[in-house]
Amino acid sequence: MNLNHRSTPALLAVGTLLVAGALTACSVSMSTGVSKSDLDAQALTVLQTKFPDDQIESVSCSDGLDATVGATATCEIVSADAQLTLIATVDDVTDGKIKWSFSEPQ
Repeated sequence: MNLNHRSTPALLAVGTLLVAGALTACSVSMSTGVSKSDLDAQALTVLQTKFPDDQIESVSCSDGLDATVGATATCEIVSADAQLTLIATVDDVTDGKIKWSFSEPQ
């Protein structure tokens, strides 16, 4: 199902994510940034943990994250019921540890 069609199950999924706010905060100890593959894997893990009954078909982030506060990457999520876009944003970089969070879906 596609969010462009604004179907009820897809809107309920989006509403659930919006109520939850930012999905989660993540962190890694790397001074150079977060690789694309690590970001893809973390996005998948977060979504599977939050929504264990949903069948997520793929997660693909546009790039990794630089170790710079405010750096972003767009992650496209495809499930059996919807297509969502999440934004990963670096919130803090301290002593080589990068903290980032995923936004609510767009």
